[in-house]
Formats: sequence, C-alpha cells, structure tokens
Amino acid sequence: MPSKRIVIFFAVALLLEVVVLEMTVGINMPTDRASARSTVVIKFIGTGLHFITDNKRFSVVDYWVDESHIQTLVLRESVLTDRQAGIEGARGPVTVEAFVDSPTNRPKWRIRQEGHVGEVVDDRFYKVTKRGCCDARTTYSYFALQDGKKLYEGTDDLTFAQWNELH
Repeated sequence: MPSKRIVIFFAVALLLEVVVLEMTVGINMPTDRASARSTVVIKFIGTGLHFITDNKRFSVVDYWVDESHIQTLVLRESVLTDRQAGIEGARGPVTVEAFVDSPTNRPKWRIRQEGHVGEVVDDRFYKVTKRGCCDARTTYSYFALQDGKKLYEGTDDLTFAQWNELH
C-alpha cells in the first residue's frame, strides 16, 4: 500500500502539471473542446489602437466517405482577426478542428489558414476566404473535409463544376 506522502505528492504534481500546461502553452482540458467562447480585446499595440476578435462556433456536417458510407464531423471553427483603427485590412487565421462524432474526442484533422471567413461548401470542402486589401486580390483556399488536405489555393473562386475536379 502506498504511503500517504506518495499519494499526496502525485496528486499535487498532477494538479501542478495541469495548471502549468493550461497557463503557459494553452493546452486545454478535454472538457473545453465542447464549448466555444468568442472574445474581443481592444488595446494599443505600439501607437495603434487594435480590435482583436476571436469568434468561435461549431458546425456539424455529414460527408460521403465513399459511395455507401456517410461520416459525421463536428467542426470547431475559430476566426481570429486583428484590425488596426484607421488602417485598411485585417489579419488573422481561420483554424478548424474536425472531430468524428464528438468534440471531446481527439481531432481527426486540423487546419490553420490565413483568412477572414471559413465555411463548409457542398458538404465536401472547407473554404477559407482571405479578403483582398489594397492591391492584393481575394484568395480562396479549399480543403477536403475527409482529411483536411489543402486541395486548392488561388485568387479565382471555384465554380461548382470545378469542385468536382478537386477529388
């Protein structure tokens, strides 16, 4: 039978590990995966006033694995945007984690792409749009829902007929 000191030592060590991981590298407890909280922070960075938003949401999508099997994914989406007052454009990534059936499982895949808007297209793709700014054109990126693999990136948005060519 383990001594009382050993049990207390391991309990304190485990609690300390969770606190350190949460506060330093941002590793969340598994229960956090089933919730989504949006935030806004307004602060000066250098001499400029910045509006930093982190918008999170969940989407549920069914996609065809093959001709006879459908799989359900729970997508945890985050759009982080940093916009400086009086300056054209904004920057930030769109991050998506795909979970099979439940957001408390380990993610099947994860994408992170510079952009402003993310959305499911045709129950087969995840599309990230990065709006153009100044002389830069709008950029579109398409990812496969099945594995998160990037299938297309360019300044021309794809038509329905072109979606079928991506597979």
